[in-house]
Amino acid sequence: MAYQEVGVVPPPSASIIALSLAAAPYIAAYAWDDSTGYGTKYANPSTPSGSQASNITFSPSGSSLVVAHASAATAWTDAYQWNDLTGFGSRFTTSSGSIGYDVAFSPSGGSLAVAMNITSTLGLVVYHWSDSTGFGATFTPPTGFPSSGVFRGVSFSPSGGAMALTSFNSPFIIAAPWNDTTGFGTRYSNPAILPTSEGLKVKFSPSGSSIIVALDLTPFVAAYAWNDATGFGTKFSNPVILPDRSTNLAFSPSGSSVAFSQSSSPRISVYPWSDITGFGAKFSDPVSIPTSGTTDVAFSSSGLSIAVSHSSSPYVTTYQWGDTTGFGLKFSNPAVLPGAGTGVTFK
Repeated sequence: MAYQEVGVVPPPSASIIALSLAAAPYIAAYAWDDSTGYGTKYANPSTPSGSQASNITFSPSGSSLVVAHASAATAWTDAYQWNDLTGFGSRFTTSSGSIGYDVAFSPSGGSLAVAMNITSTLGLVVYHWSDSTGFGATFTPPTGFPSSGVFRGVSFSPSGGAMALTSFNSPFIIAAPWNDTTGFGTRYSNPAILPTSEGLKVKFSPSGSSIIVALDLTPFVAAYAWNDATGFGTKFSNPVILPDRSTNLAFSPSGSSVAFSQSSSPRISVYPWSDITGFGAKFSDPVSIPTSGTTDVAFSSSGLSIAVSHSSSPYVTTYQWGDTTGFGLKFSNPAVLPGAGTGVTFK
């Protein structure tokens, strides 16, 4: 049974699902159980997030929750302490700056990267991070990157040995070695076959042997072999049935499936994935598709559930998932709806 009030120790199958939102309170979190779905909504943070949020993620320890902001009027990120029993804790001193499109922690939790909309300087900042004290000093900007430009997505490889970013301009994907102590290494060479349009988001497979970029224009996706030592390898063939404009993507925890949130019907596309052969045949669409174009997609930590955020009620749609069987039943909507969803993540 899903636990029904904050403060009750969750059962083993339980976790948390959190969303970034387009309107106040800009962030929402719920108890989650892969068997029964949504539990109680956590109380909003006592110090509200500042403006429309664009993405959200937990730190690897699960002790912090960070949102990127899509408004230049406020800080580009907000961060909170997190506790599974009590929910939102104190708000860390916020970073300052421009529009934040994406946020990502290194696997150790020692670094926090923010991809930003800044045209006059490099659209990227990386902080030292502590779950106890929050934002630390910024790392020295990388050499060999564009001196200015907008980055839409950022991701660390599972080993923490590389960072990749998507950009408005060619080559649309940029990557460099990463170290939580020393920062950036020398930028990797571009892939031999470049993506064909603006890169929106990027993710490494759980094994670290592949990297996939969600694109603004057809074929809407570009996938490559990856090695932290050598960088980009051979480009994989595109899926036979293409997704639509892919606003974000996520691998299942096993790495056997890759999902895309997308602008038009069916609003979510999921494919079998192999680090050796690439995309398999697209899974059948869910019986009940989301009510509007989706903005983000995430698998639960067990891989037994998949969720997408979207702009129309109920603002988040969640399904049972199996890497061999695909979509199962749609879970009931949360009792208290969150508001227009711009990002979704599980803990």
